[in-house]
Parts: sequence; structure tokens; C-alpha cells
Amino acid sequence: MLRLRKDVAGNAGVLFVAAELSRRGLTALPTIRNTEGVDLIASEPNGGRSVALQVKTNQSRKTKWLLSKKNETLVSSTLFYVFVNLGLPGECPRFFVVPSETVAHTIKTSHQAWLNTPRRDGNPHPDGSLRAFFDQQEKHLDNWAVLGLKMIV
Repeated sequence: MLRLRKDVAGNAGVLFVAAELSRRGLTALPTIRNTEGVDLIASEPNGGRSVALQVKTNQSRKTKWLLSKKNETLVSSTLFYVFVNLGLPGECPRFFVVPSETVAHTIKTSHQAWLNTPRRDGNPHPDGSLRAFFDQQEKHLDNWAVLGLKMIV
């Protein structure tokens, strides 16, 4: 399977999310690359409500995305994550839309549970900066309504 460079896959994810938001009648504006924690601003037309989006992309159909420890504290009522499965070229990407509060709580509690579970050899897992977000039941799949924006689709 052809794998894209990580930065190319990330850019593709942001652009796919922008296209999907536009398709739903919203304004989607990518931020400049050094904007901390925000990849896109999505807003209703005519100056309505707007939200900030952090996009995380993987190149598979697995519902697992890697984050960092800082994502445990990035919480705002107007900040959302869109996790993207790119899949294979020619396949439609899949989008999982999640409030930042849910992401922060989930990665913090799942990481702590992992630390509290010993490895197979009985030793403790080492703590690190990586965290993982899972949506194995796909309850956030196409959950665009959580953004609270008026969409046409």
C-alpha cells in the first residue's frame, strides 16, 4: 500500500475537512501552519457562529489517532476535533467529529488506565507524551451536528 508522507497526509485531511464543511454550506478557512491547536475555522455564512477545528489524520480505516499530552488540557466550548480516516486513494475519507472536552477526558482517562495496567512481564508501562484517541464503536462518525452550526446538509 502506498503511504503518504505524514505532512502530506495531514494536509490532505485538513483539505478534505474544509471541502466537507463547504459542501454543507459553511465557510471553512484553514489557518496558517503555526497556529497552535487550530487547523481550520468553520463558520456559518453571514457572520454567524464559528468554531475552531483541530484535524488529525490517519491513512487507514482504524479508528485510532495519536495525540500528545498537551491535548489533555486543550478544552474550549468552541474547539472540536475532526479525526479523519483517509483510507486508500479513490476511497472517500471518513470523518469523526468530537468536542475537545470529550477528547481531553478520553485520552487522559485511557492513558491513566494504561499506566495502571502492568506490561506482560509485570513491569509498569513507562509514561510518555503520546496519547491515543479511539472510537471503536464509531459513535462520532459524521457527527457534524455537534458543532452547533446551521448546515444545509
